Amino acid sequence: MSTFFSAGFRPFFLLAGLYGTFPLLIWIAAYAGQASVPGPMSPLAWHGHEMVFGFGVAGMTGFLLTAVPSWTGSAPVKGLPLAGLAFLWVLGRAAMWGGWGLGPWIVALADMALLMALSLFLGARVLAAGNFRNVPLVALVITLLLANGLMHGETLGLGANSAATGLRLGVYVFCLLIALIGGRVIPAFTANVLKARGEPAQVVTLPITEKAALAALAAAIVLDLTVADGGASRTLAGGVALIAGLLLLARMRLWRTAKILNEPILWILHLGHLWLALGFILKGLADLTGLIAPGDAIHGLSAGAMGTMILAMMTRAALGHTGRPMKAPPAIVAAYVLVVGGALLRVFGPSLGGDLESATIITGGLMWVGGFAIYSVIFWPILTRPR
Repeated sequence: MSTFFSAGFRPFFLLAGLYGTFPLLIWIAAYAGQASVPGPMSPLAWHGHEMVFGFGVAGMTGFLLTAVPSWTGSAPVKGLPLAGLAFLWVLGRAAMWGGWGLGPWIVALADMALLMALSLFLGARVLAAGNFRNVPLVALVITLLLANGLMHGETLGLGANSAATGLRLGVYVFCLLIALIGGRVIPAFTANVLKARGEPAQVVTLPITEKAALAALAAAIVLDLTVADGGASRTLAGGVALIAGLLLLARMRLWRTAKILNEPILWILHLGHLWLALGFILKGLADLTGLIAPGDAIHGLSAGAMGTMILAMMTRAALGHTGRPMKAPPAIVAAYVLVVGGALLRVFGPSLGGDLESATIITGGLMWVGGFAIYSVIFWPILTRPR
């Protein structure tokens, strides 16, 4: 047990892997009319909430608890404090799976406790170290806490339709994290691999493209959350989302993706960022043309970008921090294919209509579950045993 709580990535990556399976299986059964979802929220809100604030937050917490001490030169979180944070995550999930007779306020507080603690921890570490470059990451975690509060606000009777806004805001926080952190590490990891091969790195990030992509991304998010459906404002929101997606695609142009297609543990990171760009392109097309449903476009950002990038970072960080070779085992490559393929079916399958719509949603969900089940089995010993 001392090994399991020796580093932040160990418990939280395993929790994220496992939680990438069970809630989605419940949702698939409910979608097929074979089960009902637990908890105080509507079925659709519960599904979205648990994938963002259960699965997503577990993966994010494991990454940040591992990275922030390194970035700030502070002591890592381990032992009893880490076990306490993991307990807060479990407490939140228990509350959302039925509440055990607790009132909605207690359920909300239990579910939000981890993000409260994480915000305080990260803020204290970053500010104490004067590491102001990472203040935006702390702000995003606090925003994620606000998004979770909005989801519970509807259940508490504090705001009509606030759950949908909170869910979209939660997804968008992860989009910003992918854009910020991915923009740092993907070019660097790619350059390192090319240098190790003796090839010219030639991986370039252009400041003007970086700033334009991030600014357009932020503008697209703000517009989507604030403008009403229909009319000129929604057309503007769609146009900005489309521009953001194209700029995110443009920033990848000099990342030399074609050079690393024989490195699964690296190309999966590129695919995660590609999903981010594609998701905003689809969001723009949904607003401008109606050719794709807005919900399907959002799944490009959640099942696609979030799912792919979390799986990518969990495999890479776990291997690196346990002293193992930076190579994805064949089973993990299969997991990559299942998660990416499952997201593709979920995003584009509904456009087929009729029985195929339901079949592709269910099949895509099962593929996604299969990918994270494989990750959990393969990485269980890696995350629970000594280096």
